Amino acid sequence: MIEALARRDEIVPELLRILEAVADDPQRYAKEPHHMALTYAMFLLARFRETRACPLLVRIFSAPGETPFDLVGDTVTENLCNILASVSGGDMRGMTALIENEQANGYVRSAAMKGLLALVAAGQRPRDEVMEYFAGLFGKLERIPESRSTGNNGNFMQRIGSRRHLGHQRMSRFVIRHNPFFLIR
Repeated sequence: MIEALARRDEIVPELLRILEAVADDPQRYAKEPHHMALTYAMFLLARFRETRACPLLVRIFSAPGETPFDLVGDTVTENLCNILASVSGGDMRGMTALIENEQANGYVRSAAMKGLLALVAAGQRPRDEVMEYFAGLFGKLERIPESRSTGNNGNFMQRIGSRRHLGHQRMSRFVIRHNPFFLIR
């Protein structure tokens, strides 16, 4: 890791090539369970705050079904939110694209929502802007009953409350209860 940090300029193009290859054919890489290059590339690019990784990650994690888990396992639920926030450069568009992609895995969509909260916690986006975006989702996204859902996309919206309960106190309790989402350092 130390050597990678010292040779950032040399390795970033190679790391981006890994992401490009996976983005071009995620199914191929999902079939290789011991292929760890994607995971290492994601974490290093997040550490470098490399914004060129964001659109590639959005393409990769837009894959439907279990493909995201086949690619990086529990990184989807444990770290993807921080990785997305770290490579976003404070821009919400990549994460909102994942959130609004109803074909994407529910856990990926949830990670993207948490990524927006990470931007708020890091002071990169105003809280009111993100809360307004979340409130707008109630009329925008199709509500899927839990039994038909491929993830927790419905539960996440229930947990943050209805439109009239999206106040500062509710937001603070939500962030604290679900562990503050800090950017990868």
